[in-house]
Amino acid sequence: MKRSVVLPVYNEEGSVARTIAAVASEVAEWPDCEILVCDNASTDDTVAVVRDLAEADPRIRVLTAESNGLYAWNVGRGINSAQGDRIFVLDGDGQYPPSVFHDLDRELAGGAGLVLGHRTVRVGGAVRVIASYTYLTLCRLYLGFDLRDINAGARGLSHEFASHVQIRHLGSMVNPELYATAVSLGFAVQEVSVGHEHRVAGETSHVFGRPLALIRQATEYFSFLRKSYSPLGRPRLTRRR
Repeated sequence: MKRSVVLPVYNEEGSVARTIAAVASEVAEWPDCEILVCDNASTDDTVAVVRDLAEADPRIRVLTAESNGLYAWNVGRGINSAQGDRIFVLDGDGQYPPSVFHDLDRELAGGAGLVLGHRTVRVGGAVRVIASYTYLTLCRLYLGFDLRDINAGARGLSHEFASHVQIRHLGSMVNPELYATAVSLGFAVQEVSVGHEHRVAGETSHVFGRPLALIRQATEYFSFLRKSYSPLGRPRLTRRR
């Protein structure tokens, strides 16, 4: 079985080598596994670092971009370019440990089409945590989302589900659209716990200095998903027990 690890990155020069090394070590027991690094038009030496690593490790390949298409676009093209029967997408900034791959793999082997990570502990300061819970609440109200976490940077996809993924909304979140796609097509969605650590280097596309603007943008985003994908669950405020 072939597996793919997709690492979306942007200006990760200071951490990408460490992240790739951790991923490569974690998947060493999988004889047929590619590591696909999707660079979102970094302005530093991220691509040069990855290309140097790829010369020594044939499992590594890099996708570049002429301009920054935002996070959801970068994740989507990685999924669409992956060649594996099972695909794991992990943010390339080192915030999520690649040990989660094995839990994601187990759920995919059990028949899930999409598996999302949920953070047992969240880091990043009060504003980021509040924003995350706001997104989660809106996702429950608009999409009927009934899992624990909507924007953790670790997820797994079956090849069958991945073949249907076509990201329509380009922005700073992608998990809600993956979820909406899976539910609307009848794929089973599961979740696994994942650790969360502070960012070592790199940049985020989230801008938390304007909370009202963020809420408005998020509301427009979830409204778009609600209209674009059907059927979805009923509005809810809490996780289904």
